[in-house]
Amino acid sequence: MRCALNGKGTMTALPLNPRLQLKSPLLSFLLVSLLLTLASSTASADQNWQDLFDGTSLKGWQGNTELWRVENGMIIGEGPDGGPVPVTEFLWHEQEFGDFVLEAEFRIHGGNSGIQYRSEALPNGRAKGYQADLDADHQYTGILYEASGRAILAPRGEVSRLHADGKRTTEGFLTGTDALIEKFDTNAWHRYRIIVRGQRARHELDGVQVCAFEDQHSNHQAQGKIGLQIHAGESMRIEWRQVKIRPWDVLDGDPFTDVSMAKEVVENNSAHWIWSSEAPDSGVEVTLSRRFSNTKTASAHLMLTADNHFIAFLDGSPILRGFDWSQTYEHRWTLPAGDHELIVRASNEGGPAGLLGTLRWEAEGQSPQQLHTDTEWTVRRWMKNPQPANSGTSYKEEVSWNLDGLDPQPSQNAVSVGAMGDPSLPWTGIKFSGTPPRSWNLPMGFEAKVIHEVDPDQGSWVCIAAENDRDFIVSPQYGPLKRLKKEANGYSAKD
Repeated sequence: MRCALNGKGTMTALPLNPRLQLKSPLLSFLLVSLLLTLASSTASADQNWQDLFDGTSLKGWQGNTELWRVENGMIIGEGPDGGPVPVTEFLWHEQEFGDFVLEAEFRIHGGNSGIQYRSEALPNGRAKGYQADLDADHQYTGILYEASGRAILAPRGEVSRLHADGKRTTEGFLTGTDALIEKFDTNAWHRYRIIVRGQRARHELDGVQVCAFEDQHSNHQAQGKIGLQIHAGESMRIEWRQVKIRPWDVLDGDPFTDVSMAKEVVENNSAHWIWSSEAPDSGVEVTLSRRFSNTKTASAHLMLTADNHFIAFLDGSPILRGFDWSQTYEHRWTLPAGDHELIVRASNEGGPAGLLGTLRWEAEGQSPQQLHTDTEWTVRRWMKNPQPANSGTSYKEEVSWNLDGLDPQPSQNAVSVGAMGDPSLPWTGIKFSGTPPRSWNLPMGFEAKVIHEVDPDQGSWVCIAAENDRDFIVSPQYGPLKRLKKEANGYSAKD
């Protein structure tokens, strides 16, 4: 059998693939011993939580009770009588902590707040130390700020290092933070998680890594108090609940090195569903276009789908059509060097509407390039009415489609309905095959490149073993074993 750990730290027996049976009793013993150790460590970490807030009182906390109170199982920070906050103040916990994992749920209405950690309360009422920042406009939510010190140490979305000489460098970027904040619902509860170990810290919001930091300066603080902030200024209300802490555990990983980061800023790293407006009318056709250029002849791969129909043109000629939003339509061809324009006529029968697409191309000796459907696309108008594509004539029929009468000038930019895979959209099951190299998140020190793109009919390649230093044996989800072999012009996969 093989063993797996579930979320409660216990082991579950799973059927073992006969091709993967362990031949060595010693190896079997070591594997089971390792899993038992991991299960024990996970359970131990879960049992070590300490509630900093008992849900009913401010026991263990010290602060101005005119600004801080307990109500309905929440710690509430608010100005007198709900008005402006006269001065920045903190609610301090009586204990000090060094290496830890802290979790707290919050809601904020107006103003600015945050969680101080490894901090001290100054005689003038201010704080000195690290802060997990938080504000109602979410301009600073998630960043690492040092109060009464070096100000912003790790902006949101960055992996930052402060060197011994005081110079700060950006080591990488965390993708997904912008999308998280864009959909942040201020009226909903959100979870802050802070992981601190040695000179390193990481902030997470709702399970998303939002910043990581290493402090190599001699001024770094190794231990201190936990504090909740209410900031002077406009009327505001900050609510906290389920505030708890536990010692850092080896299974928590290194806060700084064990992050999924990109070496470059990755913007618009996935396709968006786009349309001409946020509220599409039923039975309406739109025309969307994107201009691009390439310097060398390249192998190109276009993937498109639309709710409900589309026909795509490259440089005025039809190349791809689709009539079912639940399917992905693909076209591969040799793309000549030069300036190009991709135009898509799409129609909506009713309800939600959107166009989703990715174009990738790669020339010999050059890095792969790609463009997605996004707000860089433009909406095009017609100077004369075109043949209606969704009224009387189906996109499926072989018709001499053309772009006669299309205004060469764009009228406006397309509108993003939402990103591919967004669970709030009706098309969550639609994802394109292949992973764009620029969107990969890799642990520090790792690099990756595409050597082969798997045929979607094979499903996932669930097991991969090195045959030698160049070739691999792989087990597809569907079908027989394959040998991935390096050839003169790249890799080939054969049964």
